[in-house]
Amino acid sequence: MEQTDKWKLEPIAGDTGQAFMGVSGDERIFVKHNVSPFFAALSQEGFTPPLLWSKRLKDGELMVAQQWLTGQTLRTKDVESHISTMMHVLHKLHQSDTLTLMLYRLSGEKMEPVDFVQDYYESLPQTLSQHPLMHQVITELENNIPPFNQFNICACHGDVNHKNWMFGDSEAKSLYLVDWDSAILSDAMIDIGTLLYRYIPYEQWEKCLQLYGIDSQQLIIDKIWWYGEIQELRHIKYQYLQERIDVVEKELERLAQRHQWKGEYYARKK
Repeated sequence: MEQTDKWKLEPIAGDTGQAFMGVSGDERIFVKHNVSPFFAALSQEGFTPPLLWSKRLKDGELMVAQQWLTGQTLRTKDVESHISTMMHVLHKLHQSDTLTLMLYRLSGEKMEPVDFVQDYYESLPQTLSQHPLMHQVITELENNIPPFNQFNICACHGDVNHKNWMFGDSEAKSLYLVDWDSAILSDAMIDIGTLLYRYIPYEQWEKCLQLYGIDSQQLIIDKIWWYGEIQELRHIKYQYLQERIDVVEKELERLAQRHQWKGEYYARKK
């Protein structure tokens, strides 16, 4: 435990080791080290809780403090009932010229469909590369790379897992999108596809796209399947490398189910 000013900083479990809970008596705040201007812009645009203060450390790193969220993380079963708000948040994000330009200025990572495939193959364990279903899925994805328009690149969250959505308070009046370490410049469908593929039956995708503000054209539906599957493959790989075998098994079951749904969908289109 370390001390800065009146706040005692207690590490929050995570992958970066940069997040802390600041404690002072009964008060709680969220503190993050080594943040970029992009983090502050997210707060200013309402995607993350308001900034309380910022401080430049001796090593040059920027430390910021935010309101501590008293609400809970969104649960899987909550997604459908909050999908309208979630689609609104994603639409606002993808339309934000401020965040897109800031990511460009900060040399944010730009990823096209082929880049997601290459990232999946990088350091891929042999066990996964030889898994029949995963091999089948990645082969299909490689044979059906979706078009990518450089002029439609926008700021994307990159990991819209339900655990990265948090209620601002116990009454669930506000919903924030947190953990922006995976933010990238890409096709907006990387976020939309991940969310719908993972949590929403495909029969409801058209309605969800209307909430977002776009028509359910065939190209859009194709992209949902494509980006949803490539993200699922990358997620399975990540969990395997973290040695979370029980999670990997559950995700493989999800992949099998969604792949079956995909086959049923395209069979009906013939």
